[in-house]
Amino acid sequence: MIKIIIDSIECECEEGETVLEIARKHNIQIPSICYLSECSPTLACKMCMVEIDGKRTYSCNAKAKDGMNILSNTEEIIKDRTAIMQTYCVNHPLECGVCDKSGECELQDFTLYTKVPTQEYGLKESDKKGYRFAQSTYDPNLCIMCERCATTCKDNIGYSNLKAGKAKLFTPESYKETMPKDPYSVWSKKQKGLIEFVGESECKDCGECISACPVGAMTYTGFTYTSNAWELEKIDSACSHCPSGCFISYNMKVNNHARHLVYRVQNDYHYNPICGAGRFSYDTSFYATSNIKAISLAVDSLQKATSLHIGSDVTNEEAYLFSKIATKLNIPLFNTEAYRLKTLLGHIDSKNFASFVDYKVATSFVSINSLFKYINPSIKFRINNNLKLKKTTKLLSFAPFIDKHIASLGKGVRQIESNLSDTLAILLALCKANDIDYKNKESLEASSFIPEEVKEEEKAQKEKLEQAKLEALNEQAFKDSKEEASDLKGTSPQETNKEETNKEAIKQDTKVEELPNLEAKFLEELKLEPKGILLLSEYSFDGLDTKSLSFASYLLNLLCSKLDLKVMVSTLGSNTLGVANLCKLSKESEVNKDYVVGIRASGDYMLQSLALKSLNSEPNFEEVFPLPFISQVDGSFTNVEHRVLRLSPGSYYEDSKFNEGSYLDSIANFFDIKCDCLSDFTKDLHTLNPAYKDMSYADFKLRITKSGEDVRGYFLDYKQEVLSEDSLAEVVLPKKLDFNALLLNPKEQFNIQTKHSAILQTKVGIYISKEYAAKLELNEGKDVVLLAKEDDKQKVSLKAKVYIDYDLEGEIFLVSPLLDGIESLFQSSKLSTLVLQKDASIKEHNLEEVQA
Repeated sequence: MIKIIIDSIECECEEGETVLEIARKHNIQIPSICYLSECSPTLACKMCMVEIDGKRTYSCNAKAKDGMNILSNTEEIIKDRTAIMQTYCVNHPLECGVCDKSGECELQDFTLYTKVPTQEYGLKESDKKGYRFAQSTYDPNLCIMCERCATTCKDNIGYSNLKAGKAKLFTPESYKETMPKDPYSVWSKKQKGLIEFVGESECKDCGECISACPVGAMTYTGFTYTSNAWELEKIDSACSHCPSGCFISYNMKVNNHARHLVYRVQNDYHYNPICGAGRFSYDTSFYATSNIKAISLAVDSLQKATSLHIGSDVTNEEAYLFSKIATKLNIPLFNTEAYRLKTLLGHIDSKNFASFVDYKVATSFVSINSLFKYINPSIKFRINNNLKLKKTTKLLSFAPFIDKHIASLGKGVRQIESNLSDTLAILLALCKANDIDYKNKESLEASSFIPEEVKEEEKAQKEKLEQAKLEALNEQAFKDSKEEASDLKGTSPQETNKEETNKEAIKQDTKVEELPNLEAKFLEELKLEPKGILLLSEYSFDGLDTKSLSFASYLLNLLCSKLDLKVMVSTLGSNTLGVANLCKLSKESEVNKDYVVGIRASGDYMLQSLALKSLNSEPNFEEVFPLPFISQVDGSFTNVEHRVLRLSPGSYYEDSKFNEGSYLDSIANFFDIKCDCLSDFTKDLHTLNPAYKDMSYADFKLRITKSGEDVRGYFLDYKQEVLSEDSLAEVVLPKKLDFNALLLNPKEQFNIQTKHSAILQTKVGIYISKEYAAKLELNEGKDVVLLAKEDDKQKVSLKAKVYIDYDLEGEIFLVSPLLDGIESLFQSSKLSTLVLQKDASIKEHNLEEVQA
């Protein structure tokens, strides 16, 4: 640590940190409009100017050195900042009364902060043409050219769809003489510039540029003219679509029909960019009822249940409740994903679990079939930010297909095609490359992963060598035949040394060199520096049995302890980790399924959220008890960092007559598990697992600090034993499955809320590459049928719309798990071999018909 002084305040910091970031961490205000924390500085606004040891510079770009003395508010600096704000306000349209940003506009804030007394400059209004893209509307006349939209797109989201362009407008030469240097530079850039959309592929459902815009230039099209910012009540919560738990703020108010509605969702654009699902899927409405009969039927169904199927999207409090009910009824709970996760994580030293803070300093990322871009966008944003800022970080991505977008994130990216069944083999290869010994190494090392491309290249080189040898022999034989004399007696020296001559010819004449060791070259790429992160997900362990999961846990722990790495395992459900930690789970194959009750999961009777759009009539209460969606309840969940986060209701759970819908508190009290509401159980989670804290729902912190520290909730305090070598069973690596289809949601699709959102542009369906669509002569939105052969006589089929994933390469179908009836095509694995039928009128067979 070093020490610097900012405005007479001594600050401890790391050498190399920017002065502006240090000031923010110590609550010293240095104004800045263009700078986004933890992104590349653009030097566009000049507002963060300071004097360092008497020299003028910009704090967003100045690196700290020991002993620096920094002044941020000298008379000259204050004068120039005021002039900059004057230039920003030159001909800025007077639309504050109807501007979406009014009331939270940084131009308003900094004009007030600098106390601009008068406007000394004026100019004829410009005529810059606006445009729309994705969910955004851009008005260049309101734009101050801070470039925050382009910066966050590149450094956070990873797409570089926006850039600063030129408007070619008139700028009076006299301003150059009358304005100070920095203010003129800022004004000239604003006058002559505008933001251009330069994306080569479509941009959908992101909106981070909207969030980062300090003024009303980049706005959400659906929010325009619907509300003033100051009319909205802001409810801080955590996004529950994926297990990252990003910070979000629901902006709500009562509409003209007396309903409480979410009008938009905001985020902390400095430190926590969010995906389109978190920002735009708030519009899905869910069925609610206060019918007493529904509660009674739910209780009856639980009492006759032989097992409970608990879903991965329940809250921690729901997991607590049904753990208690299962104990009272003496019936098992099951959740295959959580059971497998518990087996995997239960034997890894908790100090090896990665947090998002570790991503900032990571030297490498190894993604082993984690498919993080699709199942956990926040991980992709953080990896991209590291790659963009550190430059030297490497990303090794093993996946069943090549992704053009992942390839574009940085020079250190290496993509390797793999099968989902290759996870153990990849871990063995990492051990081999980094000289790590492990149990049964002699028998298992030969099974280490080698990419198919390496195998094919080695095969091609061997064939080339054999061909060269053959050609050399043929050439020598031809030479020998010419030298043979007719009718020669005896043995010539040439014949005596014929074999030696041929060998020498192969060596000298063809000049064939030794084959390069391509496997060794690949293993060299797998060598890892300390501070790397291993990324895995449910996809990484598709098809692995309990023995193999335990061995994978053992290898991960070895890699982390020997190489100073961390591991993060993402899941499809938002709270799979919470279920794994709080529930005593049984193996699904061993439970009695005569009558299964599903809690946010499938079953003979289900307690489930019902999207209104999915209903053609009133639900049958003998089959289902309606639940609010997880974003509508008071509760908590356990995120991918092993952090417990609080959920605040993002909308009211009301029926069509504005009555509050029934929730699980009534059912809890029937079973003598007393509560006024389920959030009463938050403080009792530790009684099921001591890693949780005795902390009440009301005591949770909800926000990220101004310096970027995430103080929300708390981290689990594990005390678990690491798996010993002696307890490991013999493992056999799984066979590779042939496939041309992968069960995977498109970006922004996670659950029934995203599926039924009218705002989200990304829809549930079958996704293929642009090139594959052209080959199959398919247009986006066309109905197709996928068929899987069930036996020699019948075929199972599924009808859905086909869409293009512009980042995808190869001939593969990405099939959404949210499609109705999808289980019939993917029964035992997330991989399948399917046949596409273009004629959507084909007769479909559902699984029940086939089995019948």
